[in-house]
Amino acid sequence: MNKFMEDWSKELDDLDITISLGEEEYVEAFEKQKAKLSHFIEDMTSSLENSELGEKTQPLRTKLDELKVQLALGRAETQDAFETQRKNLETKLHEANSAYEKLQERGEQKTGEWARAFKDRAEGFKTRLDLLRLHFSLGVADAHDELESLRSELKDKISGMKKKIEVKGEEAEDKWDEISEELGEAYEHFKGALKRVFS
Repeated sequence: MNKFMEDWSKELDDLDITISLGEEEYVEAFEKQKAKLSHFIEDMTSSLENSELGEKTQPLRTKLDELKVQLALGRAETQDAFETQRKNLETKLHEANSAYEKLQERGEQKTGEWARAFKDRAEGFKTRLDLLRLHFSLGVADAHDELESLRSELKDKISGMKKKIEVKGEEAEDKWDEISEELGEAYEHFKGALKRVFS
């Protein structure tokens, strides 16, 4: 199995575990995800600072620093604290993504690679934010059974995606684009099911 498929498989395993956690474990998992994203941002900032683009990256580095500050805030132990952090983090993720896009629009080719990596990480992080939001909602919602049903549906979707990876991982190299697109569509469907709960 190539690196792409291994990364997908790890991501799905992580999501599967996250869905099954208890409340204290959920908060701890969220803190770990914040730390992982913060380390990724440190690496990106370092790459930007050391690039030939120099000062052109300053607005982006500023947005990444602002995002890092939000990630460093205290634990989200209550639903209210989590909602505040979630909104602030989503705003900062969007602002950083916009800064990447602006840099890319100026014709800086290297930034396309950075922007894709950041966008992938940001989307994964937002999915985990939605999972934690689902978890907090389970504790207070009148529709507990409906949310539990969705949790079960999400676990089934993850399982299905993992099986696809196992099967597709055995296929020839010349089908990676097709496989990547298929997994991307399945992941988007998974995220859509998760977002339906909150609309």
